[in-house]
Amino acid sequence: MKHSPSSLHRFVFTLVTIAAVGCLYAAPLFAADPGAACAAFKRKAAAKKLSAKVKCYGTALKKGKEVDASCLSNAESKFNDSFAKAEGKGGCATLNDADDIESWVDDTLAQLLAALPATASVVEICSNGIDDDSNGFVDCADPACVGSPACPAPEICSNGIDDDGDGFVDCGDPDCDVDPVCAP
Repeated sequence: MKHSPSSLHRFVFTLVTIAAVGCLYAAPLFAADPGAACAAFKRKAAAKKLSAKVKCYGTALKKGKEVDASCLSNAESKFNDSFAKAEGKGGCATLNDADDIESWVDDTLAQLLAALPATASVVEICSNGIDDDSNGFVDCADPACVGSPACPAPEICSNGIDDDGDGFVDCGDPDCDVDPVCAP
C-alpha cells in the first residue's frame, strides 16, 4: 500500500502533535521541584560571587596592587541580582537570606585569603639591628621580641623579683642605679 505525500505529511504531523502535547502534559511530572531549583540557583550565585572575588584578589596580587573595589562591587551586584531573580521566581524554601549567604561567602573568602597568604610571614630577628618585619620597631623594641632570650625583660626596681634574670633583684641590680626608687 502506497501513501500519498499529503497523507504521509498528515501522519507525521499527527505523530509530532501527539508527542508535543504529551510532552506539555508530562513536563510538570519531570520538572524540578521549585524549591530545589531555587536552592540550586542561589548556590550557583554564591559560588560565582566567591569565584569572582577570588579572581579580583588574584588579579590585584599579580599586578602588585590593591584589590580593585569596583571588581568586588561588581561581584556583589551580580550576586544580589541573581538572588533577587531566584526569589522572584517563587518556590524558594528560604527567603530574604541574601545577606546571610553573602556574609558566609565573605567569611569563606577571608579564611581562604588568610590560609593562602601572598607572601611568607617575616619573623623579627631580635638581635640583628634590623626591622625585619617592617613594622617600625627594631629588635627588642619590637613586640614580636617580647620574651626572646635576646631581649630580657627590664628590671622593675620595686617588686622583689629578678625580672631580667641577671641574678640581681631590684635596687641590688645595676640596672636600677638610676631609678628614683633606689636613690640613696
